[in-house]
Amino acid sequence: MIQGKLSTSLNGSYFNEMKCIVSEKYELKHCYFLIGQTRTVKKIFVKELKRKLKKVCEFEYVTKYGDQLTLSGLKELMLENSFFSSIKLIHVRNSYKMLNKFKKELTKDPILEYLNDHYLLLEDDVELGDVSTTIKKKLKPCEILYDANVPLNQIERWVAKIFDGYDLHPPKNIIKSLSVDYEKNLDDLFDIVKRIALEFSGCDKPYWNGAIRKFKKTTEQVIFDLSDAIIADNKAKAYATLENLVQNGKSYEEIFYYLLNHFSFLVEVKSFQEKGCTVGDILNQMKGIHPYRIKSALRSLQSIPFQKVRRGFESLFDIDIKRKKGTGIILADALVFFVENV
Repeated sequence: MIQGKLSTSLNGSYFNEMKCIVSEKYELKHCYFLIGQTRTVKKIFVKELKRKLKKVCEFEYVTKYGDQLTLSGLKELMLENSFFSSIKLIHVRNSYKMLNKFKKELTKDPILEYLNDHYLLLEDDVELGDVSTTIKKKLKPCEILYDANVPLNQIERWVAKIFDGYDLHPPKNIIKSLSVDYEKNLDDLFDIVKRIALEFSGCDKPYWNGAIRKFKKTTEQVIFDLSDAIIADNKAKAYATLENLVQNGKSYEEIFYYLLNHFSFLVEVKSFQEKGCTVGDILNQMKGIHPYRIKSALRSLQSIPFQKVRRGFESLFDIDIKRKKGTGIILADALVFFVENV
């Protein structure tokens, strides 16, 4: 049985915990609760954790979704034998919905006692202030991480590393300018850096001075953010993104059709994937669509339950049919209903 208290020694910092993880002598926690809206830092943290764990032992990595999992199901997962290793790293995305739904059961049954030698990652976009005191208490000895702030020099190193992966070496002032502008929004920063890298990959003389201006976040990227937030049940981010689109001159009708086309696009990409198509195959099948958009869709589909994507498309399609029949649907209200009920 794991013993201990909810750690506050690192002040909930992802970066501080990552620094500890890379240390040879640091002993990994068996449970982490990863919260907050910055997904980039979470992804880097999970990557570093897996790298550290690989040095310590052989393990099987298992991914589940909290809106499709019960506490008893999680318990069974901890107790059942693994196919390839005696140790599992269990990663539960959208986990707060499950924890909140089964709060009473969590109080009666200390689920973490069943972890034994396994490792558990609970992940959600919920903010620290929205996590109930009961859940915080019952999750100890989990290390709860919520502070996504990262030193500027580290952000610059990450940006440089992304460019290195495309054999690109922009001037230091470009890397610094990008890092400073998006220091508090690493998700946007990494998206923009990858767009620049894809644009300039293989180019002998990239036009760096116009890169930042050219690759300002597009409406298409904002729609990706909006759909991800809706599917992840992150209503606060979804409404903030909707408001941002309206303030930037988009009508509710435009936003609705952006979403309808986007969800239709996600379903189409997934259908190719389910047929066994590789990324290259999908790019060939969908030649009229920019490769970045397809790759972004594949990335989104890795981290969100496809059932919710399909349900979202069906809901939007149903709204569109009713609207065309002249039922008097107000799109502003329909979008609110969509955010609340997908």
